[in-house]
Amino acid sequence: MSAIDVTDTATLSALADALEMAGVSGLEITNSTGHVRIVVDTGRDVQVTPIGKREKQAGTPILVKAPMAGHFISHAPGEANGLSQKAAKGHLLGFIEVGPVLLPVCASHSFSSARQIASVGDLVGFGEPLFELSP
Repeated sequence: MSAIDVTDTATLSALADALEMAGVSGLEITNSTGHVRIVVDTGRDVQVTPIGKREKQAGTPILVKAPMAGHFISHAPGEANGLSQKAAKGHLLGFIEVGPVLLPVCASHSFSSARQIASVGDLVGFGEPLFELSP
């Protein structure tokens, strides 16, 4: 799953149109590229408010959250289980298991150490923290 670029006006316009068609009154997105609030007010124009770029403070832990609900597993069946203590962005950290499907959970940033928050087999919800990465 790729992150939404909250600074791209074409993406925000398409998202606002989709929200309006779906009858959703608003949405707020915060990610590594920034923060934006979209408010759909029936009978008026859609209001898109960029709130600004997010500034990460040096040394602040980064949470890796579940991309969807499912059971957390720390490795693929048949593979050795071991969490790297130093790795690059995109490093495979674990999986969310939904029935027969394994959805990979990857590091969103390079890190020097990682702490697993969720336990193997836990039923996790969308957005629930799974790992804490230290830059």
